Amino acid sequence: MSEQQSIRLSKRMAELGLCSRGEADDYIAQGLVLVDGKVVDVLGSRVLPEQQIELLAGGPREQPDRVSMLLHKPAGVDETALLAQLVPARRAADDASQLVYMRKHQHRLQWFGALQAGDSGLTVATQDGKLARQLQAGDFEQEWLVNLAAPLSDAALKSLQGGVELNGRQLRAGRVSRQSERQLCVVLKKPVPGMIAAMLAANGLRALECRCIRIGRVRLGKLPAGQWRYFATLDKF
Repeated sequence: MSEQQSIRLSKRMAELGLCSRGEADDYIAQGLVLVDGKVVDVLGSRVLPEQQIELLAGGPREQPDRVSMLLHKPAGVDETALLAQLVPARRAADDASQLVYMRKHQHRLQWFGALQAGDSGLTVATQDGKLARQLQAGDFEQEWLVNLAAPLSDAALKSLQGGVELNGRQLRAGRVSRQSERQLCVVLKKPVPGMIAAMLAANGLRALECRCIRIGRVRLGKLPAGQWRYFATLDKF
């Protein structure tokens, strides 16, 4: 495509009377613009005058300034690969938020929950500074299911309930309970990264899986592994 012949898509949409240039950018970012029958969602895209431009029905929808997303992180995915999970192809089919995915939703995210490579389960990505500060401060409990490599003795369970010393600090879990002879439920208050692993190691135990199933009042629920959804207005931590 020749730069001299092409024109910015938003400008061309305004010339055609489809909308204003400002409105055009909203349409483009929300994936509501077709050029020759194909969605174009990259701001600054250029077109030729003869190309066919169409708008999908509905028009721009109101979007919040900052979004939060809930991801069911699979084990083996570390922090450096988390952003690659938040793509439209991995959005849960039952996401009821009615938000339109936009590229800017991947910008300036802060992450909480199941973050270490061996962890799985509920992970929060947020652009909301207030929520990020609350999560960072440990204002919300975290609930984890831990599958063990060997049966858990009564003595080990009692010891786990006493917490653990980590980096010179004595840390206590909120609650530790036995779900079965090889599964624990651990509720953490003001969790520290590596806390569960340190608790287990101090008692000669090894985890086969550590899965975060709740942060505050938000539960992992039926969100499939490797998929994500937007934090909806009805969700409350």
